[in-house]
Amino acid sequence: MPDSQIVEILAPDGIIIRPIPGVVSAGLMSVVVGVIPPQADDYRVHFHYSLEQVTYVLHGELTASYRRPGDLGATELLLRPGQALTTPPTTTLSFRNRGPANVEVLFICVPAYPASNADTELVGEGHRALSEAELRRAVERQRLAQECLLGALQAQAAALRWWMPASTSDRAPTPRSALVPNPAPKLGGGAR
Repeated sequence: MPDSQIVEILAPDGIIIRPIPGVVSAGLMSVVVGVIPPQADDYRVHFHYSLEQVTYVLHGELTASYRRPGDLGATELLLRPGQALTTPPTTTLSFRNRGPANVEVLFICVPAYPASNADTELVGEGHRALSEAELRRAVERQRLAQECLLGALQAQAAALRWWMPASTSDRAPTPRSALVPNPAPKLGGGAR
């Protein structure tokens, strides 16, 4: 694809996001390329309310800082090509690229990252424990994510059933009354 056709989106933390042409999801996940240019400061600390993210390094070297719920402080991890970091929901995360060139990563998110950025919250300065209000919002967002994922899975299952050959297992169950023979009429005692 010519450079003039490359779509770039600026994420809330300042990282450049490039959707991968041809990668289409049913809402179960998203996969994009993240471009992290060198800069003097760390990229902004953020977290996701309900999605889990895998950051897989394609080119370059960067430092990821993260703080999972229950941690007393942030952990730093140097990532090189072929290495990855998984950050569950409510884990604060930031990146640092002090190298001479852009770092390219794959961001893989489940469920799919919402284009509205509704699942991303900027923390401000440094990694900190989330507030009670943020945790309550995370619970609500995770409930919504479950509904979204369940709906996407049900739609996929319905489509698969549509394309499958008909079989007795796919048909509606036979009512019990059709399986039990009608009782014999009672004889005698009645008017004719």
